[in-house]
Order: sequence, then C-alpha cells, then structure tokens
Amino acid sequence: MRKTGFSGKGWLWVIPYFLFVTTSEGQFPVGIDIVYDFIKTNSIHRYQVNWNKEDKQFWSAMSTAHTLKDSMNAFIQVFKDLDDVHSQLHYNNQNYGYLKTDDEHGSDRLHQLAEMARATSGQIKCELLDNQYAYIRIPGNNIFDATVANQYGWTLRDTIDYWKQKKQVKGFVIDLRLDRGGNLNPMLNGVSHLLGDGVILNEVDISYLRGGPWKIQKGIFMGRNFAMPDDNENENTPLSEIPVVVLTGPLTASSGSITAIAFRGRKNAISIGEPTAGGYTVSNEYYQFAPNLFLNLAISRVADRNLRFYPAEVEPDIVVKEGDDFENLMRDQKIKRALLWLKENTK
Repeated sequence: MRKTGFSGKGWLWVIPYFLFVTTSEGQFPVGIDIVYDFIKTNSIHRYQVNWNKEDKQFWSAMSTAHTLKDSMNAFIQVFKDLDDVHSQLHYNNQNYGYLKTDDEHGSDRLHQLAEMARATSGQIKCELLDNQYAYIRIPGNNIFDATVANQYGWTLRDTIDYWKQKKQVKGFVIDLRLDRGGNLNPMLNGVSHLLGDGVILNEVDISYLRGGPWKIQKGIFMGRNFAMPDDNENENTPLSEIPVVVLTGPLTASSGSITAIAFRGRKNAISIGEPTAGGYTVSNEYYQFAPNLFLNLAISRVADRNLRFYPAEVEPDIVVKEGDDFENLMRDQKIKRALLWLKENTK
C-alpha cells in the first residue's frame, strides 16, 4: 500500500476505455485541490502541459461550477489537455474521463467491433486451425474479485496447456483484437507458460528510468505488488519457444496492449494486424480519496523485456488492415497471414 495520506490500492487493474457514463448532481466528497494537485504531481503526462495556464483554466471553471457535472467536466478537460485517455475519476460507481470520439465511433467497423467486444467480454474462445495450430482469443474483462481473477487466469493457462498436450499442435495464435482492457493479472498469468520465465515487462518513469520489472517465475506471473498464487495442479509446461502469433487491432487497449507488449522480444513470436488503440500503453494505479471516490491514474510507461517503450501504441511486425472475420476464422485475413508465418516457422 502506498503511503500517500490516503488509501492507495496498488491494483493492476486497467479499466476498459469504453466505460463512460453521464454525470449527475452531487457533492464532491474531498477538497478538489487535493485531487487536482495529485494529478498534477503524479501523471505520467504532466510535462505535456503548461501548468500556469492549466491552473487558471481549471480554477476558472471551478469558480463557476454549480453541479458535480460541472466539476467533473473541469477534471475531464485536464485529462484532455494531458492527452490522457487512460485515466479516470470514479465517483459513486460512475466513471469520468476523456474519450476521443474517434476511438469507438469513427467508423461503422469500429462500432461493430466495439459491440462484439462488449458481447464477448470475459469469454475465452479457442479453436484448432488447419489441424495443427491452436487459436485462443483473449477478451477484455470486468473482474474485480481476486478469487475470480485467479480462476480466470488458471482457466486460460490450462487451456493453453491442453492444446500443447495435443501432439499435432505446433504453434499458437493469441488474438487480442477484442481485448479492450480489464484486470491485467489473470491475462498475464494465463499466458505465462507461453511467455517463459524471466522479465517480460518493465515500468519506465517520466525520466525514462527503469522502474520495477514484471516477471514470470516458475510459470507464475509476478507483477507490481502482486504474485499470482498457483493452483498446485498446473505443471510448468515448457512452451517458451513454441511459435506464437499475436493479433492486434484498433480496439486492443489497456491490459490488451500491455499483454501484446509482453510478447515483444520473445523468441519465435511475431505480431500481426493493426496498431493498438493510441494512448493506452501506460501503467495505471488506483488511489482512494474517499469511500466513493477513486482516481485511476496513468503513472508510468510500460517497456518490453528489452526496455523498448511504446509511447502511444503498439505497432505490429506485419501490418494487415481490416479483413476481420470472427465468425469464420479461416476467411479472416489476419488469421490467413498468421497461418502463413506459422507454416514458415514450424516443422
């Protein structure tokens, strides 16, 4: 727990970036200056604005605020000026943050993908492709409960190990195209056997100095302030060098983007598809200011195992635009390209 004068949860929870709702009137539960100064001091984007100008604008807006909505709009403007789409305030179970309008509604295609992502949240999909490659689609999730998160991670890991036990499986396709975020811990624990032991991610501070490493140890994900308990039934199956294709798209965000970064630099792994959603390759942490007021703030950048960081998005190694077909995977253009690479890199 961080000693900040209030309760810092230290959760590795990354909120999916489509969860925004309308506001209502109410009383802000703590001094507004406390929350504003905390953002100003700790945001990973804090050097991107002129704070003299920002201070005047913010307090001018607050001086004329009559409702909670007015106050929250002033905070949303701060996130906008920081170009921070990944931080939000959560008050009375409602979320307030800056969402770029083209993130979700810029085209019919993105809107349809967003609807599919909502409909499949938390639902792992697996299929055998071409009778020799395991396809696993990892969705976004809304898991808060630690027990549920652990079970989700074990289920995903067991699914991967199950397919490896099938002698004909020569490689994996990990599909993150509909993974818009959620609890990162079970995602990384779920793919831990594919990632292999050792450092898989690094936190990088605002001065680009290395922070704490996130690693896999004996097949278990060890993150910031976190160690996933083992289920005592899962063997540490050696999968760290089996060929893996990671699929990404314009809706891949938050923990989906960070999961994609975890595979960067891994031997026999390649990414195919489209760049991930911009602005979500940062690490957030929750801070509690009151029983009903939380700040989910982007506080550091995320770098891969080779200390390469991704300031805005994750570019794929091989670009394949559009052509998604989640109903018939063998007609999906990204799947077709993934199978071509797997056939060239497996015996």
